[in-house]
Amino acid sequence: LMSYYCNMVFKRVEFSTAIKTKRHELGIGLREAGEQAGINYATLSRLENEHMPDLLTYQKVCEWLDTNMHIFFKKN
Repeated sequence: LMSYYCNMVFKRVEFSTAIKTKRHELGIGLREAGEQAGINYATLSRLENEHMPDLLTYQKVCEWLDTNMHIFFKKN
């Protein structure tokens, strides 16, 4: 699995956009979205501003987005 991701690039803009889109579709703020995803709202705000998540945070947000973790990676 690790060798797979070593040749991949994380699509930060797409990840950020997916978070914003879901939050706006649900009509909720950062605090509620963070609670639903199981992460701090400040962390979610940073992700919306295209910061790189750690692996556990990434997993939690992907679960909240109801999407596969592979979708936000592309071949280098």
